[in-house]
Amino acid sequence: MKNIYANAIQVLVYLGEPSSDINALLEYLSHCLVVHSGGSVEVIPKPRAQIPSAAAVQKFLARRWFHRTWILQEVALAKCATVMLSANLQANIHDFLSCLEAGRNCAAMDPRDRVFALLGLVDEQSGISLRADYSKDVSWVFNEVATQILE
Repeated sequence: MKNIYANAIQVLVYLGEPSSDINALLEYLSHCLVVHSGGSVEVIPKPRAQIPSAAAVQKFLARRWFHRTWILQEVALAKCATVMLSANLQANIHDFLSCLEAGRNCAAMDPRDRVFALLGLVDEQSGISLRADYSKDVSWVFNEVATQILE
């Protein structure tokens, strides 16, 4: 996975659905100067930036993405990371097919990652039960996802 994240042109960080608290926090961050120095990040608010409540920050950090182990590599190795909040990204079966189509020209060291990288966007009701399993060969993964989409 190290090579995948290190060689990615961009990493998309999907944080789920927007909410007023999260929007307030992101609005605050958009009015801040973010300084990267020696592996650390410092956030410097601009004058008159509306500081979000502690509850908004806690709610933001409670999102599922922040509790995943892989985020450490995703963010640390990314050349560019873009944070996304959208009600339209949570994929159902049709949207998952659209995501596969949109990502078909994206670079992947392992072709199975063209499918595996999108599985985190699929909700339980979608009917896609596939899990990332690198012991399965490429043709099995592609056939299995096609079968699950068509069922």
